[in-house]
Amino acid sequence: MRDKRLPDHDAIRIVKKHHDPRAKEESGKAVWDYSIYPDLSPSQRKAFEDIGATLYTIQMAEQAIKVAIKFILHETTDFSLDYFAGENAASAKRTLGQLLHEVRKTSDLHAQFDDILDGFLQKRNVFVHEIFSSADYGLESEEKIQHLQAFLNDLQDDAWNVQNVFLGCLTHWLKANGIWEHLPLSFRNNKHFVQLDRKGFHVLVRKK
Repeated sequence: MRDKRLPDHDAIRIVKKHHDPRAKEESGKAVWDYSIYPDLSPSQRKAFEDIGATLYTIQMAEQAIKVAIKFILHETTDFSLDYFAGENAASAKRTLGQLLHEVRKTSDLHAQFDDILDGFLQKRNVFVHEIFSSADYGLESEEKIQHLQAFLNDLQDDAWNVQNVFLGCLTHWLKANGIWEHLPLSFRNNKHFVQLDRKGFHVLVRKK
């Protein structure tokens, strides 16, 4: 039977680009020449920055959805660390599509917000799986970079709206269940949560 084990570490050692700029050849193993990669233009660097910002907003929105499912839609009364650990491990395995299916199964959504969730899911999947293989977006030309920037801005807007709606639902739930007044004052006075409380976003997601 063929031995499928990888060669030992020394035989396949890779010198990382940012590991040691002073690295030199050792034992006949050449350091990789990274000059084969072209320098990034200012617009390309800006695109990479926006990709990172978009990833951040997506993850914040997904976390807000998970919190809403745990506390609001399932009405948990268990606030132990063991519960949090178990729920976090379970929810980490669920895709965004599965999370949104859970939301729709347990709540009535405002039609306009339902459309936003659909758009968010579709754009998020393009971002994760197709952003650099799409014919419309890329870094090869200024035109493609402009299309990419517009797409990222649109996705960030959707993620921001989704996050705020579910966080707004959470603040309403915390107050309705007498939990809000027990939270640290710094949390209750947070400008973001104060603004969310004034928006009334909780009316967009109603438990069945």
